[in-house]
Amino acid sequence: MMPKFFSKLIFLTSVIALMMPDAALAEPTKFQQAQVHYKQADWQSALPLFLAAATAPDPTEKASAHFYAAECCLQLGRHEEAQGQYQKVLDSTSGKTFHPRAQFRCGEAQFLAGYRSDAENTLRQFIERYPRDELTASAYCYLGDIALQADRHDQAIAAFHFVLENFGRNSQADQARLGLARAFLASDRLAEVPIALGRLCQSADANLAAEALLLLGRSQYEAQQFGQALATFRRVYELKADSIPTARARLAAGWSLWKLSRCDEIAAEIAPVVANTEFTAEFHYLLGMAAYGAQDWAQASKELLEAASHPGIHQTAAQFYLGEIFFRDGKFKDAKQAFQCLIDSDPKSPWADDAVWGLARTARAAKSTTDFNKACELLKNNYPTSDEIALSENPPEITLFDEAVGLERDGHFDAALAVYHAFLDKRDNGTLRVEGLWRTARLHERLKQHVEATKFYEQLLVDFPAFDRTAEVIANHAWIEAAAGKYAAAVKHCQELLSKFPQSPQAAEAAYWLALAAADEKRSDEAQQYLDWLLVRLTAAEDGHTDKQIELWGQTLCLQCQLWAAENNWQSIAELLDGKKQSVARGAVGARLTFWRAEAAMRLGNHAEARERFDALVAQIVG
Repeated sequence: MMPKFFSKLIFLTSVIALMMPDAALAEPTKFQQAQVHYKQADWQSALPLFLAAATAPDPTEKASAHFYAAECCLQLGRHEEAQGQYQKVLDSTSGKTFHPRAQFRCGEAQFLAGYRSDAENTLRQFIERYPRDELTASAYCYLGDIALQADRHDQAIAAFHFVLENFGRNSQADQARLGLARAFLASDRLAEVPIALGRLCQSADANLAAEALLLLGRSQYEAQQFGQALATFRRVYELKADSIPTARARLAAGWSLWKLSRCDEIAAEIAPVVANTEFTAEFHYLLGMAAYGAQDWAQASKELLEAASHPGIHQTAAQFYLGEIFFRDGKFKDAKQAFQCLIDSDPKSPWADDAVWGLARTARAAKSTTDFNKACELLKNNYPTSDEIALSENPPEITLFDEAVGLERDGHFDAALAVYHAFLDKRDNGTLRVEGLWRTARLHERLKQHVEATKFYEQLLVDFPAFDRTAEVIANHAWIEAAAGKYAAAVKHCQELLSKFPQSPQAAEAAYWLALAAADEKRSDEAQQYLDWLLVRLTAAEDGHTDKQIELWGQTLCLQCQLWAAENNWQSIAELLDGKKQSVARGAVGARLTFWRAEAAMRLGNHAEARERFDALVAQIVG
C-alpha cells in the first residue's frame, strides 16, 4: 500500500498542475532550448536555436539571442560570424546590458580572425568607454599582443606594464607577465626576460609554468647560453603540462643540443614528439640536421626529404640542406636540382641567395664554367645585398673561407670564428681578406665580444679604407664605443661618418646621435645644426622611408620639439607637426608627437583645439 504522505503529495501536485496556466505547460521556446545546450557547452546545438530565437519580436530577447549566438560562434572558431553577431548587439538599444561585453568580444573576435587594425580600434573604444570593467585588463593584454605582432615593441611593453601596475591582482596579470617577456625577447632585451616572468616558472599551474620556462629558455638560447637553455627546457618535462608545450620544449632542447654539437643525443631527446602531428615538419627537420651534423648523409637526406614535403617555415631550409648533402656527397646533379627547386618555389626565402650560391659551388665542383657564371650573375642581379657575392668574385681554390661561411650559416658560431681566424692567419688570401675581416668583426659583435670586434673593425679601417662597407664599419665601431661609455670616441666616429659618408644609410643615425649628445650637454646651437641637416635629409627621402627611417624621423621631430619647447617657440612646433610629417611616426614616438602638437595648441591659446587633440591622444596611448 502506498504511504499516506506520498498519496497526498501526488494529489497536491495534480491540483497544482490543474491550476497552472496553459503557458507554463507549453513547449519551451527556442531561446530556452538553446540555453539548455549552452549550459552544457554544446555550442553546435545551441547556435542554430539562438539564431532562430534572434527573429523573436521581443527586442530584448532578440539582442540576448544575438549575443549568445556570437558566444557560440566564438567557441566554435567561427570568428567572423561572431563579429557580425556582436555588432548586431551593439547596434541594438535593447541590448545595452550586453554592450560592454559585446564590444570586448567583438574586438577579441576581430583579433582571432586576423583583423588586427580593426581589433585595435574596437578594443581602444572599449577601454575608453569602460575603463573600470572587469575585462579592461584583458583588453590591454590584447592591445599588447597586437602591438607585439606589429613589431611595435615599446607599445607592447607599455601595455603589459600597465596591466601589471593597475590590475596586479587580476587574473590577467600572469598573461601580462608572459606578454612582457615575449616583448623583451622580441626587442633583444634578453636580460629582462627573467625579471618579467617573476615566479611564473614555479607556478602551480603546470601550463603557465611551462610557457614561462619556454620563454626563459628562449632568452638563454638567444644569448648563446645553450647549456643553460637545455637545462631550462628539460624542466618542462617534469611538469604535468599539455602535450603542445611539452613537445615545444623537447624540440627546443633538441636545437640546444644541435648548437652544443651533441648531435648523437638529439634523436632520443625528441623521440616522444613523433606522436604529435602538429610538429611533424620540425621533428623530421631536426632529425635531418642531427644526421647532417654527424655526416650521415643517407639518414639526413631521408629526414630532410620528409620535412621538405610539409609546407611551412622549415620547408625551404630543408630543401637547402638537401642540396648541401648532395653536394658534399658528390651528387652534383641532385644538388643542382634541390637548390633550383628552392629558388623556383620561394625566390624570396631567406635561404634563396644561399641556394643560388649553392648552384655556383655545384657548377664549380662539376667544372662547368658556364653554369658557374650564370649562377653568379643570378646572385648579383636578384640578391644584390647577399653576403655570398664576395665569394663569387674570388678564386675558387679558397675552401677554408667557404667552410667558415657554412659553419656560420649553420649557427656554429664558435667553430666559424675559429675557421675565420685560421683563414686570416694565412697571408695569401688575396681579395677575400677584406670580407674575412668584415665577417669576423661582425660575428664577434653578434656574440657581444666587443673587444675582439673593435680590434677587427680597426684593422679593416687601416688595411682597407676604401672598403665598400666602410660607413657601416665606422657606425658599428661608434655604437660599440657608445655602449661602453666611451662617448668622446663615439662622437669622433660619428663626426667622421657624417663628414666622409653623408649619403650613407648610417649617416642619418649618426647625425641624430650627435644632436642628442649635444642637446644633453645643453649645446643647443650645435644640436640644431644636426637637426637641420637631418630634417632636410629625411624630408628628401619622404616617399621611400624604411621602418627604421620612419622611427628615426619621429625621434628627430621629438628632439626638435624638445629644443623649441625650451625656448617657448610653440608656433614653430605647431607648424613643424602640421601636415604629413607627424603622421609617418607610429607607436610611442607617434604618441609623443601627438602630445607636442596638443601642448603647442594649448600654449598658443587654442584651448578647444588642444582639448580635441588631447582627447585623441587618450584614445591613442596605452599605459
